[in-house]
Amino acid sequence: MRQIQLLGVSLVLAVAGCGGHSSITNPQPPPTFVTIEVRTAAGTPAAGADVQLASTVLVGGYLEVTYGSADNSGRVTFGSVAPNLYIVAASAGGNVAAETLRVTSTGPPVLPALRLVKPGAFRGRATLQGATQDDGVFVSSLAVFPLPLTETDPRGAFLLGGVPPGHWTVEYERPGFRSVQTVGMIASPGDTVELPAVTLVHAPPGNP
Repeated sequence: MRQIQLLGVSLVLAVAGCGGHSSITNPQPPPTFVTIEVRTAAGTPAAGADVQLASTVLVGGYLEVTYGSADNSGRVTFGSVAPNLYIVAASAGGNVAAETLRVTSTGPPVLPALRLVKPGAFRGRATLQGATQDDGVFVSSLAVFPLPLTETDPRGAFLLGGVPPGHWTVEYERPGFRSVQTVGMIASPGDTVELPAVTLVHAPPGNP
């Protein structure tokens, strides 16, 4: 099992404890074990499938991403999974699958087996405020395995492949500009969907 941390740009709010003569400490919920089952398009266990578990809410200023590989039964277990909203994505043999998973203090819900299908793609255009060329915008989605970072060309055009069916958030980032998020839907395996054009505006120094 391999874990990495991705720097996030969202705001995280900390909750302070109560003051006075005594303090109240809320015990942290015990870590949860999450087992993911992956199946091929034919419904058989996808042994050896690559699986990633990515948090969507920042943890200590980072998004946590953990990688694993399915065993002969098509299952992989992630340990020490803290309460959060996750995206589980899997890939094998060129096919992909993804689903959202909310882990609470009472444990994870039952997650249906991920069924691998032909990937779709998002395409679109991202421009930069005041720029003569629009290349170098990073376009990504947590629903894609492995985490991709495709870039726009000089016209701002991009194609983000490997996207499973579903509603997914796509993020656009470039240093010196405010990041932008849009939501797109891949309705059927293999679909290519055009996203609305976006424009990244300049970020004040020290305030991305």
